[in-house]
Amino acid sequence: MLDPQSSFAEAISGRCTLGTINGIVLEKVCEYLYYNLKHKDAKDVPDMEIPPELCLELLMAADYLHV
Repeated sequence: MLDPQSSFAEAISGRCTLGTINGIVLEKVCEYLYYNLKHKDAKDVPDMEIPPELCLELLMAADYLHV
């Protein structure tokens, strides 16, 4: 989508807008992606702290982003 050779509006503007995802939820998704990369080869990885009130929104955002 952000490939400069594509004709998507995101490639032309260099910006990807995720209007349906709350900023707090998106930040937590990014935090998870970093956490997952950091611990990808580790064993006995500690659980990531996720506030219970964000669980449903995080699941919906992860599904939407195919994460």
